[in-house]
Amino acid sequence: PKALGGFAPTDHGFAQFDHVRIPRGNMLSKFSQVTDRGEYVQPPHAKLSYGGMLYIRANMVTGAGWLMAKAATVAIRYCTVRRQGNRGPNGHELQTITYPSVYIRLLPILSHAYVFIQLGRSVLTSFNTMSSRLSSGDTSLLAEMHATTSGLKVLVSTLGVHDLEVARRAMGGHGYNAFAGLGRLYADYLPSATYEGDNFVLDQQVVRAALKSYNALISSPDPSQASKLLSPSSAYLRLLMPGQSQ
Repeated sequence: PKALGGFAPTDHGFAQFDHVRIPRGNMLSKFSQVTDRGEYVQPPHAKLSYGGMLYIRANMVTGAGWLMAKAATVAIRYCTVRRQGNRGPNGHELQTITYPSVYIRLLPILSHAYVFIQLGRSVLTSFNTMSSRLSSGDTSLLAEMHATTSGLKVLVSTLGVHDLEVARRAMGGHGYNAFAGLGRLYADYLPSATYEGDNFVLDQQVVRAALKSYNALISSPDPSQASKLLSPSSAYLRLLMPGQSQ
């Protein structure tokens, strides 16, 4: 059983083995190998195995967008039907969606959904490009993809958890009922801040990548030329150099 009853279909646990032999043909050796003589052959790059993890993080961006879209759809439709409070010219109470205190909370969630769905597709395209190069041993795009997907994973999971709760609260008491569906979405999505890299740890990975790029920039004999070599995710660092502007 898990916290809040969420993520129920997925089993979590551990397995412990003692003196278990695994046939070489079952070792899933894509990048590293074990020879017939038992010698271990290292992969050409220590982080080649990151590909699978990066793929999941890249998909999380689009997934978060669709989740936000679902929460926005439920909450906006409810608040369009729900009437409460002041009466309009026709004598009916106003739809709750017409109150600024309601739509100012829900419309940003809808905009987040559009952004992350489209952004996720772009990230997956970049991932496929990196993956095709990775299969031939080219790791030139790996660091950039790692930093990008780490930052986006933190952003979408943190914002997704927040938006789901905001959408639920915008529905008033009915949002807390199980039939609203948002409580279940929240419980299922809450672990996303932990799986595929704890957000606190990934934050540090993003900062580390930024500092590495910045140190390379300021230590270059010609920073103006070095700034042209910055990766897309770190291009903003050029603005920290004297005399630089947008």
